[in-house]
Amino acid sequence: MLDKSLLAVVFDLDETLLMANTASSAESRMKSLQNARAKLLEDMRDKEGSDRARLQANAEAFAREEELVAADLELVRSFAAYDRVQYGGREYRAK
Repeated sequence: MLDKSLLAVVFDLDETLLMANTASSAESRMKSLQNARAKLLEDMRDKEGSDRARLQANAEAFAREEELVAADLELVRSFAAYDRVQYGGREYRAK
């Protein structure tokens, strides 16, 4: 599915987007999310009321996305190192 530096995108029947990431693209996404969240937290210092609550909710969403990207990155690194991954209590090996 990953050939050279190409990114494969697959649509299934219910139009869910599946993406394949390289380790470097996941790391870049992680840095981008961290920078965006840091900017939101900085902006929160000057805000009050509903603006502050909105920024807090956005910062929490970025933090959750960071967790998901970190988990994806760990799967990519595990597969690269051992030709297998553990997910949902099951081990998946390369064929």
